[in-house]
Amino acid sequence: MMKSVDAYQVYLMSGMRNAELVAEGLRLLGIDASEVTEAKEMVEAAGLLESLYGRCHAEDYRRFLGEPLRTERARAEDLPYHTTMMFYALPVWRARELELELRFSGAGELSGIQFVRAGGPRARGDRPGVRRARGAGEPRGRRVRFEEVVPWSVVEDDVLFSCSEARSADGFGTFMDYRCVLLDRGGEAYYWAFDFGLLQRVWRWEELSQDEVENLALGDDIIDVDP
Repeated sequence: MMKSVDAYQVYLMSGMRNAELVAEGLRLLGIDASEVTEAKEMVEAAGLLESLYGRCHAEDYRRFLGEPLRTERARAEDLPYHTTMMFYALPVWRARELELELRFSGAGELSGIQFVRAGGPRARGDRPGVRRARGAGEPRGRRVRFEEVVPWSVVEDDVLFSCSEARSADGFGTFMDYRCVLLDRGGEAYYWAFDFGLLQRVWRWEELSQDEVENLALGDDIIDVDP
């Protein structure tokens, strides 16, 4: 029978938009594509579908994935939204020095999930005062330069440290896409696609068709740095 931690990784990959890297991840686990349905059914039976925000509990994750790498208390300003974060170093992404962050409310219910840089409090960028959106917790990223922008090697929090401008372009459920202007690329804009806070695809903005651009609902610049 498939290990529960492997099943959860397969479940995460089933919701990612980079088929080549997903196939690589499955090979790393020794799992055939025909077993994806079995993995998803295991996760569903454990009650861990991310769509069940407010119904998945921390103890459910502990039973299925084992004890987390560490548990942290939320900052005071985030307590109305979540009180606790649990971090797991999942085998497929461990070599990339990434962790999965799970956020829980005071009642122990899931309120957020995303990949972040490993290292706990040390996983900070060099941009003092930068922050996630209200209630989303403290960012755990760093500045990445153009040559480092590689799928599955960049997390959503890196956007906050790496860009002079970043505007949400599309998003629903576990995916979020941005129009990004890197600090070290002048005014050149790129389209970054994230699933579970993990970069999946990158396009130059000018490569998008006019119809594609018109179908996007660009949000405000998310770069918010305290003075």
